[in-house]
Amino acid sequence: MNQTIDCKGELAPSGDLVVEVIPPADGVVENRVVLMCAVSIIVIASSLLFWLYPAQKEQDVIIPKGLHAHLTSLSIAADEISIMMELDMGVPTLSELSDLEIAPFAQNAIASLPNVSWAQANHCFIGDTQISNTHYQIRLIFDENNSASTGWRIADALSVDELCSSQNITLWRDSNAINPNHLHSH
Repeated sequence: MNQTIDCKGELAPSGDLVVEVIPPADGVVENRVVLMCAVSIIVIASSLLFWLYPAQKEQDVIIPKGLHAHLTSLSIAADEISIMMELDMGVPTLSELSDLEIAPFAQNAIASLPNVSWAQANHCFIGDTQISNTHYQIRLIFDENNSASTGWRIADALSVDELCSSQNITLWRDSNAINPNHLHSH
């Protein structure tokens, strides 16, 4: 086994030659130091991230028990209304939707559900219903691209125009966003 040993020779004040043997650097100690520094940096950085940016709790919005079926039928109606709008039929009126028996706009379209009274303002439909002694409002609104969104909220005394206003978007709990160009199932 050939091993080279680095030697450094110096003359001592007495004139004798002093040979200092330098052991080869195998890197074991240095590797441990570098590894410990890297691990320490990662631990400190992750601790700071968790401390400075705590996890945000998502608020799950639970749709009231009797309202889910109304919102499902409303999202299906949104597809049908979008098709009508794409065929240049314009936005149908409530009476047209009722005549076409499109649920939930048709009276008694779904016999097991409580009745909904509807109002319309241009591209927006507002429904009022009562479920388990709580009065709710549901909304179907179309934007300029014929994309629909449905929402619900506990009712109050705002007018239909105020309820359809984009300024009052925070009043509504968005049940889903519907784009007629994307496939979805209900």
